[in-house]
Amino acid sequence: MRSDGLGSMLKENTTNTSLVFSSLDPGTLYTIKAHAWDASGIPGDDFTYNQRTRPQMPADVQVTFDSGALRAIISCTPAEGASSYIMTAHSSTSELNCSTTSSSCTIRSLECGAEYSLSVVASNEAGSSIPMEDVTFKTVPCAPESVTVEEAEPGNLSVSWSSVDLSDYYVVFVKSDDGLEVHCNTSRTQCYFQSDCGFTYFISVFAYNRAGQSPLGDIFNHTTAPCCPSDFNPVFVSSDTVQIVWSPVRGAEMYETKAVDWSSELLCNDTATICTLSALQCNTQYNITVYSFSEIRGSNTSCATKHVATGRKMA
Repeated sequence: MRSDGLGSMLKENTTNTSLVFSSLDPGTLYTIKAHAWDASGIPGDDFTYNQRTRPQMPADVQVTFDSGALRAIISCTPAEGASSYIMTAHSSTSELNCSTTSSSCTIRSLECGAEYSLSVVASNEAGSSIPMEDVTFKTVPCAPESVTVEEAEPGNLSVSWSSVDLSDYYVVFVKSDDGLEVHCNTSRTQCYFQSDCGFTYFISVFAYNRAGQSPLGDIFNHTTAPCCPSDFNPVFVSSDTVQIVWSPVRGAEMYETKAVDWSSELLCNDTATICTLSALQCNTQYNITVYSFSEIRGSNTSCATKHVATGRKMA
């Protein structure tokens, strides 16, 4: 009979030295009393023993994830009479498990982009329950690979990557070196962003599914061409000498000033924001351009040109 007194008493007679009781409640402590009878029907001393049945199969198994981390928290409804649980996750390449005396534990070191089948077993001193094996789960996707960053034309960045298994969508984060961050959410494998001259952009791509965010992959950086000086006005300081002054521009480490006529070219290279060009020919129109330069991106060749004309030679 149950040790808590609930239910009915089961009574059996046998001429054997063993007896099987079936349809007992799982995870329940039973009190068993046995005594022998002699041929005259006189009972001998009785023997009492307490025995707990094996726990019931765990139910209501839940899987939750810590997004971005390759671990899963497995929980189930506590099984009557269970003293411990073993939770095992199987994939095509690995088997991981955790054991606990509560009804929740964390399976760590999961593989990204993998599908696992889950087995949960409750145990006590009598043995183990029937395993619960009808739960499968997918881990977070792996980090996108083959990421490329291109600037087909100034002001437009293109970020692309290879498709990732078990991903539902992607998010691309682009952060400029002044702290401003924008992002793009897409189910495709390419995103487009506006960019400004003279900035360095730090780019990361994540894949997502119902389990959460992929681990952090490589962080890429892209530096745009330095900005062009635009506020310069050539000023003649003598008949054959012109001085050009401009304001510093973002991203420039050096400047090249070029004065070009139909047959010759004058150059001035300096880190300063002033240039003086002399020995200009008289009665000639010059196209003057100030180019910006950085070691990472080289020269910005899209800078605008201004025109000046020298005077006629005095007779």
